[in-house]
Amino acid sequence: MNAKIFLVDDEQPVLDGLSVIITKFIPELTICGTARSGKVAIEAIQQTHPDIIIMDIRMPGMSGIDVLKELDRLGLECLTILLTAYERFDIAQEACGLGVYNYLVKPVEQDIFIKILKNALLHIQKRKERTNQAVNALELLRLARPILEESFLFYLLLGDSSKIQITTYAQIFGWNSSEKIYGHCAVIASRQSLQYEECIAIQTEISNHLNCLSGKLFNTYIMLFIPGNNTEHTNTILKYITNKLVTMDLVYNIGPPKQLAIASQSLLEAFLSLPDFQQKNEHEETLTLQLIKKMIQEISLKNYSATALFIGLQQIVNQQTTFTAFSDRRILLALRFIEANYGKQISLEDTAQAVDLSPAYLSRLLVTETGKSFIEHLTKYRMDRACKELAKGQYSIKEIAAICGYPDSNYFSRIFKKHIGQTPSEFAEQCGRILL
Repeated sequence: MNAKIFLVDDEQPVLDGLSVIITKFIPELTICGTARSGKVAIEAIQQTHPDIIIMDIRMPGMSGIDVLKELDRLGLECLTILLTAYERFDIAQEACGLGVYNYLVKPVEQDIFIKILKNALLHIQKRKERTNQAVNALELLRLARPILEESFLFYLLLGDSSKIQITTYAQIFGWNSSEKIYGHCAVIASRQSLQYEECIAIQTEISNHLNCLSGKLFNTYIMLFIPGNNTEHTNTILKYITNKLVTMDLVYNIGPPKQLAIASQSLLEAFLSLPDFQQKNEHEETLTLQLIKKMIQEISLKNYSATALFIGLQQIVNQQTTFTAFSDRRILLALRFIEANYGKQISLEDTAQAVDLSPAYLSRLLVTETGKSFIEHLTKYRMDRACKELAKGQYSIKEIAAICGYPDSNYFSRIFKKHIGQTPSEFAEQCGRILL
């Protein structure tokens, strides 16, 4: 390996002699500078950054020991070999305390000088290799960090309480004591199946505002572990993020603070208390969050194999992806707009404006991607709601018509019979209800 060396001695003949030996016998060493005083040496060393310094102990003004102390204060790390006119144990002891590699007694014997310098080069090479290994290890850890964080959150989700595992994770994430650490978990869910890049974008946004560990679950949920008990701060941040990323249709819930050893309880509570929402696939089959919550609850109660339930959970969530696999995400947004506003007098034009498309283009997209027109989707949402309200029997037919977006109850009754095959009264009677 090539390295730089700096020579310091108040005697010019000594500097010249050392320079000749280095140039002739150790070509891998480049002399980057010389100095005849400690003060000059310090200024030059700061500029040249040598790997090795050979320096006389006794010099006018600053001694070699004084120079070493100043270099140490400046944070300059160099391998140093000291020259001395005679052996003194007290000087050698102080020099060792300053990290000196070796020292030579003048007059320096050429063979010994060459041997020490070659050994010094090997020492520098090994030190650089160790430094590179440490840098590479840190880089690998940085790259592996998301995987480790996700692994930890899956570990919490499955409710494993192994103290060895907890201790290992505590060491990985730099926590001092696994028994004294408290934290709380949170879960962010999307009403739509997110792309991988969208999940990463959400996690990045969270990490920019919150000190936490995060992991994805089937591109639908993002699980968080936040050290500490400040759930109010977490709520403020997550509320800000869900509002900022409003097009991703996010909801969240935060579990209570728990000791690290039982932090899985916080994650499970965060899951089980998520706001309910529905997702519908192309066959109009309803998949609710309650079903997923039930499976996670079974994991928490350990009624069944966690692995089996976990696989089942994955299968359930995978069913959602067919619903959201539209070529244009604005189709999903349009369906969400219809679902949220079917009780109002909305039109194709209103929906198109809400998703920034022309009415004609949205109409074509809906038929192409879903097989149904705008009016068919709107009517389906209205009829589903009408059936639910008729089955409950809490409102009159006129009130139900208004709830479902029909100001004219007679028109509502005709549409209902056309799509359901019964009049509203007949449907209600079949459900054991009598309506006006």
